Amino acid sequence: MTRLSCCSLFIAALTVALPLSAQKNFLAGFVVLKNGDTLRGEIDYRQWGFSPKHIDFQDAASKQTTYTATDLRGFHVEKEDYSSSTVTVYPYSVEPNIVADESYRSIPVERTAFFRVIITGKLTLYAYKDSTGTPYFFTSQPDGGNLKQLRLVSSMIVRPEDGRRRLLLQEAYKDQLTTLMQDYPALKSQIDRSRYEENALRRLYFAYNSHNLDTIERRSESDRGSVHVFPMLGYIHSKVAASSTSPTYAGADIPGSNGIAGGAGLIFSLPRNREQFAFVFDALYHSFKSRSPIYQQNMFNNADIDLNYQALNVDLQFRWTYPQGKVRPFVQLGGGAAFVLSNKSILTNYNTVDKTTTPEPFLGDNFRKFMPVLLGGAGIMAGPLAVEARYEGSAGMSNDQSITCHITTFYLLISYRL
Repeated sequence: MTRLSCCSLFIAALTVALPLSAQKNFLAGFVVLKNGDTLRGEIDYRQWGFSPKHIDFQDAASKQTTYTATDLRGFHVEKEDYSSSTVTVYPYSVEPNIVADESYRSIPVERTAFFRVIITGKLTLYAYKDSTGTPYFFTSQPDGGNLKQLRLVSSMIVRPEDGRRRLLLQEAYKDQLTTLMQDYPALKSQIDRSRYEENALRRLYFAYNSHNLDTIERRSESDRGSVHVFPMLGYIHSKVAASSTSPTYAGADIPGSNGIAGGAGLIFSLPRNREQFAFVFDALYHSFKSRSPIYQQNMFNNADIDLNYQALNVDLQFRWTYPQGKVRPFVQLGGGAAFVLSNKSILTNYNTVDKTTTPEPFLGDNFRKFMPVLLGGAGIMAGPLAVEARYEGSAGMSNDQSITCHITTFYLLISYRL
């Protein structure tokens, strides 16, 4: 696959993905106004990589309203709850070059924002990401006061042994949690080992709230994305477009090959997008079997070509899936390679003068064992079941520049996500 082909593929994938990501994605939800009233309707769920500054709400009459955190107590959409609160944010960074910059200031700021609820109970944990994607975690207070940030404190210090500056991260949140959870001292060792990330803090809060017999509400972890294995099986039709300046192959007309393809793959759904954007990696085993009619090479020789090889296609595609409904269509685009595992292809020469028959390997040492491919397709998903039509193009099996053997392949595949 040429560098130009790779660039074209990347640009095409972006051309498909970017306009689709800008589409509206209204899902059932509700908002809670400052006066406590609840309005049910639909919210434009944007797979927020950072905490939303505003949301678009659509009521039953299709009237759209934009709300900010100052307008609402909170909202619910796609199994996620967000709560509005005014907090003091203490900035931090884990990047030494940022902290070392003279313009860096860790000055606390007051901010009214939406906070994603992670887990509820006697203590409730919230997540917030600023516009740089830096994660912050906040906790409720036993006295019911404003949310309080669980803090990491970043600073630069000078090492006395060599005079070099290095980043120091003070894990103040561990002392905060020890105080908040002091009525459960058995958690102390787990707090000391914890990291400043969502899953670790979730486990701590779950253990604490469970110990106190509070009602626990586990929240979905859609922000983590997902990985699924899927086997697949289907029909394959391949066709070779052969041409050559050499009379050895010039007259060959190789029919298409039909058969069965089977394999397995992995689908990596990107974080916080309801499986709307994903990368699909798969491997498909198939064979090509076809024989050309006898053709005339010259006045004294005829020939035919028996193509017979088995290959394993390894592909990586970017997939976009329509975000709603029980039956969800999808499109995908990508590239990969076909690895020839076994080749029994034969060119047979028939001498019309002395009536002898001479077989030889088709293309000889020029038969390519590695064939780069470009492919794309479309299909539909219904639960774990998917049906897909895929079209693939390859430069073909010949390393000889005077012989072209372009291969195009059509697949009709059924897969089941485990």
